[in-house]
Amino acid sequence: MIIFENTFPTEKTCKERIINAIKDSLLNLHLVPKIDEKEFNLILDEAIINAMEHGNRWNPEKEIMISLRHSGDSAELIIGDQGDGFNHQTNCEKSLEEKFTDIRGRGILLIKKLSQSEWLENGSIIRINIPLNSPNIF
Repeated sequence: MIIFENTFPTEKTCKERIINAIKDSLLNLHLVPKIDEKEFNLILDEAIINAMEHGNRWNPEKEIMISLRHSGDSAELIIGDQGDGFNHQTNCEKSLEEKFTDIRGRGILLIKKLSQSEWLENGSIIRINIPLNSPNIF
């Protein structure tokens, strides 16, 4: 079931609005991520900024697409950009030491470490699985 879907301009000022829209959409359906809130915010922040900065190259004429779907005990977040993509396999093959000392690529490491995620469409789309807590049944 789609619980949120929208496009946003490539503007830093939209990041908080996007994060709040995703979290509010989950909250409105009483869906609570199992992921620690700080880690969840970090995942969202990195994925959104990567789409804007690396995908769309801060081009204000390009948009990022957000889709959030709920199914069973998880939600699926899709973030897409209008960029050319990137070789995500090469980036994922770097050692931890290389990633932490490299100026770029730490965001991907953090996303992969904190979530079940995969890049699609030559790297211009990321799909992030968000495990959800079971609702309390009284």
